[in-house]
Amino acid sequence: MFFMSGIAVNGAMPQLRQHFGLSQSQSELLMVGISIAKIFALLAADTIARKIGIKKACMGGLFFIGLAGVMPLLSQQLIVMVAARLIFGIGLGLFNGLAIRYITALYDGRERTLLLGIRGSVEGAGVVVLTLLAGFLMEFNWHLSFGIYALAWPLALFFALNVPDIKEPKIERVMVREKLPLAVFGLALLSIAIVINISSIALRFPAMAQGIMGSDFNASHLIAIKPLFVILAGAAFGKLKSKLGCNVFYLGIFALVLANFLIIGSGNNLLLLVLGSGISQICMAWSVPFIVEELADITTENNFKLAMSIFLVATNIGNFLSPVSMSIIHSALRHEGMSTPFYVYSVLTTLILVGVYLKDSRAHQNAAA
Repeated sequence: MFFMSGIAVNGAMPQLRQHFGLSQSQSELLMVGISIAKIFALLAADTIARKIGIKKACMGGLFFIGLAGVMPLLSQQLIVMVAARLIFGIGLGLFNGLAIRYITALYDGRERTLLLGIRGSVEGAGVVVLTLLAGFLMEFNWHLSFGIYALAWPLALFFALNVPDIKEPKIERVMVREKLPLAVFGLALLSIAIVINISSIALRFPAMAQGIMGSDFNASHLIAIKPLFVILAGAAFGKLKSKLGCNVFYLGIFALVLANFLIIGSGNNLLLLVLGSGISQICMAWSVPFIVEELADITTENNFKLAMSIFLVATNIGNFLSPVSMSIIHSALRHEGMSTPFYVYSVLTTLILVGVYLKDSRAHQNAAA
């Protein structure tokens, strides 16, 4: 449930921005600043796991997540908030970087596909609960919403008592020399582009909702709707993948294209804004797990960990670059409209969809010949 939990407190962004006197871009950077800490934690996760074990490293990540939830409750100074977000990023980096290996290490084939889809659904359900709880707490004070992350501590205890440890295979020195396929880096770049778009939608949603409904509007209840799309789409991923193959990836990207157009056309229509935001999550539920499976298929057991680390670092780079890219688009187009970046994103995602489809079509034609 904590894989995507960073968005659970996005509803507090307008109040946070007002409390600290930040601009829209500055508040967005504060929220995604966790990505920098996550990248360092992801890179260190293997070393830490080798020394203390994967299970203990995951539990350590949950401890940091809980600590980051308590800090804003004790002090509402900007420096404390920045430190809390960085600590939260460290916790997510350790946990996210290692927890997914339980699926890839213990299962393969159709079981792995099914469980990756179920993971997305459970992840979405967790975010629904956390977002609704954050919205309820925000009715009292915006900083209380961050307290939801303290739930990571009892979860760490549950993890300690019920989740088995896993032993990773010993890697022979000769195997370390294996080179990663170039496709790994291509998939990493693709992941960056996808996450920039999805993260931008998540960051802009609260402010756009308030622009429609008024400055006192609490967007957390609407943010909680978005993971429902992940739950439903994630539950269908396994069956769709077995029937449609790589077409499920195209459908995910098409959903992101559609989401951009809905957000552009939302104007003062809250329903279109909610639909666009929710449909963007279908891409997260279909295209991203497909990329993970592709990485597992094109790499060996010995270099899969490195490929996954590159993938996770790429997604966090995309997350961090989302407010940066929006600022660049605003400056380049000299237009400060909240939906302006999504005009550019709609073009880019359409080009990605067409480009990947044509590339795959040529590859299939060459294979047939």
